[in-house]
Amino acid sequence: MIEDQALSHEQLLASVPAPVLEDFRDRLLGPLADYDEQNDSDLLPTLQSFLACDGSWVTCAQRLYVHVNTVRYRIGRIEAITGRDLSALSNRVDFFLALQGSLPDGPACCYCSTRALAAVTWA
Repeated sequence: MIEDQALSHEQLLASVPAPVLEDFRDRLLGPLADYDEQNDSDLLPTLQSFLACDGSWVTCAQRLYVHVNTVRYRIGRIEAITGRDLSALSNRVDFFLALQGSLPDGPACCYCSTRALAAVTWA
């Protein structure tokens, strides 16, 4: 395969019809956005940071300025709400793609507030 023909995940997502991408995003991230809004929590930003940190509990905690046990608790809540195990690569990929596909200019900063992410994601 010629390098010019290699696809990145951004190119792949851009080729997915918007309604399909929106449905995927809403089914996967919608319950987390709802939980964040109802409970004034930060599950979506934690998920985004956790994935950006390649699943490192310590690095994620440092980036979010919280204790590592806070990250562990939030990831546990994400897993309970979504029924997805974040130690499985396939689930991490799904969440990563849903987050990437939900933001018009690529991923948001991992320090974003839940409300800011929700406003961009579900506006």
